[in-house]
Amino acid sequence: MNPPFNGQHWRKHLDHARKFLKPHPEGRRWGGGTLVCILPASALYDGHLSDLGLSSARDSGWHDLPVASFSESGTNIPTGFAILGSA
Repeated sequence: MNPPFNGQHWRKHLDHARKFLKPHPEGRRWGGGTLVCILPASALYDGHLSDLGLSSARDSGWHDLPVASFSESGTNIPTGFAILGSA
């Protein structure tokens, strides 16, 4: 998914998409399915993803994208993608 980048509007889209992941029968964070989401880098580096277990670029679920990855389409902000769920 590729939610809007301005402000924190991306979070509403991310939270909605997470509802489609199956709950884990033992109450763990994720059950079945995988969500891959392109996000502004500020989502991670400003701490907005810490409740999902992502607090730094060293966490296995976050991957920085190259600088200016979307500049041709008019989005020239740092971006990355998060992988949430089971692989």
